Amino acid sequence: MDKDLEQSKQESRGWGGARPNSGPAAMVPTEEERAMVEKLSGFGLQQESIAAMVRDGIHLDTLRTHFKRELELGKAKANGKIGKTLFDKAINGDTASLIWWTKTQMRWAETQKHEIVQTTISINGALESAKNRVLSADIIDGVARELEAPSIEGVPLEAPRELIDAKKPSGEGLDGEGEIKGSDGL
Repeated sequence: MDKDLEQSKQESRGWGGARPNSGPAAMVPTEEERAMVEKLSGFGLQQESIAAMVRDGIHLDTLRTHFKRELELGKAKANGKIGKTLFDKAINGDTASLIWWTKTQMRWAETQKHEIVQTTISINGALESAKNRVLSADIIDGVARELEAPSIEGVPLEAPRELIDAKKPSGEGLDGEGEIKGSDGL
């Protein structure tokens, strides 16, 4: 009872709340506006842009409140048309459409395999291997050559002593201790 009395006092004095017929008129969308919002939503326009095109521009919250169905329906219809076109292209063998369809609708994905291979290279081993390849093929400076054994004046060092003495003039050759002696008597 106290509430009724207080409410009647406020009404008579005009205090509190909005006055009757004050503020902007309530939004009542027309069928033309509803069709336009649905169409623009289907084209993929941002809601801010659509709100600016209704009447002289309405607030985004007003658009979402009064045109919620049209915003959703426009996007759904556009997605359906695009999906049908893509599906038709995929069925007719369009490779790009097939790839897109399998990735997005069938959750297929391209995967890459990465393998980690550990290799250990020994510098000494690599040098030894290279040396063996050079010696076996006798490749020096990119040209295959005959393997030349160390020699003195064309006589191999491992040659028997008789060969060395036969090739040299008298007085040259190996002395009794395996040293090379020359004509100067050294």
